[in-house]
Amino acid sequence: MAGTDRQRPILAYDAACLHDGGPPKDRLATIKQPVLVLTAKTIDGAMAGPASGFFDDAADALVAAVPRAERDVIQQEGHVADPKAVGPILERFFGV
Repeated sequence: MAGTDRQRPILAYDAACLHDGGPPKDRLATIKQPVLVLTAKTIDGAMAGPASGFFDDAADALVAAVPRAERDVIQQEGHVADPKAVGPILERFFGV
């Protein structure tokens, strides 16, 4: 298992929760309300975090498993998304 000694218990817990490595599709399929899965396309390479595509793959799996889920991607230059980028996405999603 990759990671530092401090990460190993968390990684083991995550793996146990995910079983086969994917989301719990049977549980997610029961969600009835609309769900927005929002990820970011990080422009600053130093802020990329986990392996390339990690969050995109996770977001795609959630959208595939939740019946009324939709996905959007924002462009950002740092770790914290600019409210001016997120606001219009939330307004559209909530019909404001």
